[in-house]
Amino acid sequence: MNIEIQISIIIPTYNRKENVCNLVNSLLLQINKNFEIIIVDDGSTDNTYDALRVFSNHKNISSYRIKNSERGAARNYGASLARGKYLNFFDLDDIALENHTRIASLKILELNNPPLFNLSYAYKFNNKIKNVVLSGKINNKIFSNNIISCNGVFVRKDIFEKNKFSENRDLSGSEDWHLWIRLAFQYEFISFKEITTHIIDNENRSMKTQSFKQVKKRIDILLKDVNNDFKKSIKFINLCKINSELYSFISMTASFYKNKKIISLKYLIKAIYSYPLILFSRRSMTLYYRLLFRW
Repeated sequence: MNIEIQISIIIPTYNRKENVCNLVNSLLLQINKNFEIIIVDDGSTDNTYDALRVFSNHKNISSYRIKNSERGAARNYGASLARGKYLNFFDLDDIALENHTRIASLKILELNNPPLFNLSYAYKFNNKIKNVVLSGKINNKIFSNNIISCNGVFVRKDIFEKNKFSENRDLSGSEDWHLWIRLAFQYEFISFKEITTHIIDNENRSMKTQSFKQVKKRIDILLKDVNNDFKKSIKFINLCKINSELYSFISMTASFYKNKKIISLKYLIKAIYSYPLILFSRRSMTLYYRLLFRW
């Protein structure tokens, strides 16, 4: 019996055959089977692509190999081949719980085919699990931080085709946040408290391997794109607030480096100048403490 494909799960991979196999195996345990898996090997230099042959007998799993580009490009390529009405993207640090596609299908029905929505996740590190639960409208939260996991977002394919991942290498590590911000400007971003995935902490995560210079560069790109793309379509006060949140994000990141305290202070001042009410935010309070007592 042929099952209609409702969800296309896209997995970019590069040189991590064990991780991608573990992820795919977790997806094969799903209660609902109304999905396909598209694996895009982003030019691996080991035998990752060959290892994927173990899944060749599964009719709803397909593997493709492209020239090394960037995770955003690999995701976009996979999305272009998708048969599902909704797209869902996994990274190699992720594991799906068996209720993932079942809960997603229920939310699609409940919300009557929404443009997009998000499911919550848990972060697993040192054999401990921290639940990251988000519920309700999260547009403003997305503007302040990359708080959601890529694997929790389900976006309708017709919406995604107008709002793809950036393929700018300098944005690597924040290309998902870049997309969520653009989508949050245009659509109501609803999140649900159900946890359907785990993120497994490891030393290869992009947030751990990039320098402050790289982090600052990608946030600068976010600032530039937000101001260029949406300055005419949203209220000035909202744009100021978003700029302020991004400046404070750079400030917080810099505060963790001993030799970046002046830069941290500089961006905190920029954040306050852009939107003075950020003075009283939780992040600002943390920054005051870090700058005053951990100088």
